[in-house]
Amino acid sequence: MVSAVLLRTSLERICSTQEVYLGRFIKEAVLDRAKFVDSNTNLGIILLHVPIAAAASRGVGTLEKTLDELVQLTTTEDAVEVAEAVRVSNAFLGEPKKGPDLRYERGIQEIQERGTTLLDLFVVECKEMGRIFVQKEY
Repeated sequence: MVSAVLLRTSLERICSTQEVYLGRFIKEAVLDRAKFVDSNTNLGIILLHVPIAAAASRGVGTLEKTLDELVQLTTTEDAVEVAEAVRVSNAFLGEPKKGPDLRYERGIQEIQERGTTLLDLFVVECKEMGRIFVQKEY
């Protein structure tokens, strides 16, 4: 329950700005939760809801179109911040056959070296783990 309340606060903060930094928003939501709850109680929910909240805050066009545009514009910095959020969450996503292993600093370095965007990161991670649902959401 604490995690849900904290996420609400994060989402309200996201919706109150026109700026869009998906990676930073996701990392901040995880850090907010980690101050009070030290286990991974809502990383998946954060990963899905933060981009939707950011798109809704834009208030232009359809939500689906705006969300697609925001995700297509993600950067390497967004991917790095989400990788850092995954590490803070202590979420074990499995050992990837391809792509960066987000449990280690080397995974973050790999994201930077390859210029991986947040969208790229999720496509790779989802294919690796067979989690096509999340990939389709992004």
